[in-house]
Amino acid sequence: MKKRDSATVKVVVRVRPANAVEMKASSPPVVQVQSQDNSVTVVKGSGKTQQRNVFKFDHVFGTYATQKDIFDQTLAPIVDDVLSGVESTVFAYGQTGTGKTYTMEGHISDEDQKGVIPRAVEAIFRKLQHKKYLSSDVAVSFLEIYNEDLTDLLTNQQGLAICANGEGKIVCKGLSQQPIATSREVLRVLKQAQLRRQTGETKMNKQSSRSHCLFTLQVRSVERVGDCDLERTGKLHLVDLAGSECAKSTGATGSRLRESQNI
Repeated sequence: MKKRDSATVKVVVRVRPANAVEMKASSPPVVQVQSQDNSVTVVKGSGKTQQRNVFKFDHVFGTYATQKDIFDQTLAPIVDDVLSGVESTVFAYGQTGTGKTYTMEGHISDEDQKGVIPRAVEAIFRKLQHKKYLSSDVAVSFLEIYNEDLTDLLTNQQGLAICANGEGKIVCKGLSQQPIATSREVLRVLKQAQLRRQTGETKMNKQSSRSHCLFTLQVRSVERVGDCDLERTGKLHLVDLAGSECAKSTGATGSRLRESQNI
C-alpha cells in the first residue's frame, strides 16, 4: 500500500489559459508547466533581457486540467481524512481573475464544470451511504468577510463578530449552522449564497469576488468497530479568498480602492 504523505501543508498551482487582454499585450509572459517535476517556469522578455524563473510546488495543473482532475488529485484524499475525524482547510489564493471561484465553486448545475466544493459535498454523502456507518449528520455554515464586516450567507445576517468562547476557542458569534440531509440540499444552499456574495467589475475581471468566503462542512458519523460504536467528527473548511490585486492594474478608485485595501 502506498504510504500517505505526512506533510501538513501542501501548495498546488493551477494555470489557466491566457485571456484576451493578456494575449494582446506587447510582451505577454510565457508560463510553462512541467507536471513531471511539478514546476512552473515564467519567462519574461526576450533576447539578452529574457528572464526565466522556475518555481516548484507539491503539484501543478496545466491549462488542460479538468475540474474533475483537480478534485480527484487534491480534495478526494482530504474527504477521506475528514470522515476519519480530521479538521482540514483548503484555500484558493491568487490574483483577481485567475479562476479561484471557478475552481472552488464552478458552475454548480453543470456536471463537468462543478468546482471542488460541490464535488466534495457529493463525495461525502456518497461515502456516508456505506453500510459501515450506523448514523451520520452533516451541517454547513457559510461566512463572508467584506470590508472587515462579517455576514452569514445562509441567513444574510450581518454584523457578526469574532470572539473567544468559554473553551478559549476562536469562533464567529452568531454564525448559523444548517443541518443538511442530502447533497442536493447543499447545492441549493450554495446557489442562494452565491447571489448574496459581494462581487464587482475591475479592469482585470468583469465578475471579481470582492470578499473572502469560508464554507464549512461538519461531518459527524458513528461506525461499528468490533464490539464498540466509534463516533467521529470532522470538518472541512473551503476558503475562496478575494483576489489579491494591484490598484494600478485594476483601475480601482473610490469604493473599489477601499475594497482593495481591505482585501
